[in-house]
Amino acid sequence: MSRQAGFTLAELAIVMLVFSILLGGMFVSISTQLDLRSISDTQRSMEQAREALIGFAVARGYLPCPASATNMNANTPTGNGSETARFGGNCTVFDGYVPAVTLSITPTDAQGFLIDSYGTRIRYAVTRDTIGADYPFTTTNFASQIKQVGIAALNPNLAVCSTSAGITVSDCSGASTRLTNSAVAVIYSLGKNARSATGGTGADESKNLDANRSFVSHDITDSAAANGEFDDLLTWLSPNILYNRLIAAGAI
Repeated sequence: MSRQAGFTLAELAIVMLVFSILLGGMFVSISTQLDLRSISDTQRSMEQAREALIGFAVARGYLPCPASATNMNANTPTGNGSETARFGGNCTVFDGYVPAVTLSITPTDAQGFLIDSYGTRIRYAVTRDTIGADYPFTTTNFASQIKQVGIAALNPNLAVCSTSAGITVSDCSGASTRLTNSAVAVIYSLGKNARSATGGTGADESKNLDANRSFVSHDITDSAAANGEFDDLLTWLSPNILYNRLIAAGAI
């Protein structure tokens, strides 16, 4: 009596196990690739915003104010992604959102705010450097703008640190944790976890939402890290890059 060819139950179980392992690995790979693409796309949007800020400064002699969801330009409807209103030529808000309508950049949400790959509004903070009664990097008062004040008198003062440990409202704990303390502007995304109920609660992430001059930037970490989960993405505008572009354009 001949034995019919085929798989035994044990052999089928082994095949299914191997198949499930391969399929699981493929899903992990796809998920990782999607995460990396979202990060890359968000970083590209932030770089575009930085270039647009430089272009605005070259054309106008100053940087735009951040956009605010509650305090908008008097000539535009509330929440449309334009920079905030000014008082006496100066910004009334220095930490808010990228003014995508003012800068004419995309992608935006329905209210005109620049968004990251996760659909969250990209934030923008600009230096509060003051000379007299004006803020030379953002004022519309012609006599007090970047060109008239002169590079030597300018003092951009936003700090970016590698950790929140020892951070103050104006600087990092010291040189070892200081990435810069002279940024003109900081552009940042709150990352994938911004839409999570538990997102943004880590010690490092919280420092990017406390509306002062100090920010934190480092590699992505999970909730088991010393300072908690961190997936914020930051870039900043160096004064030297801004001055170089202004000089090249004959704006200084």
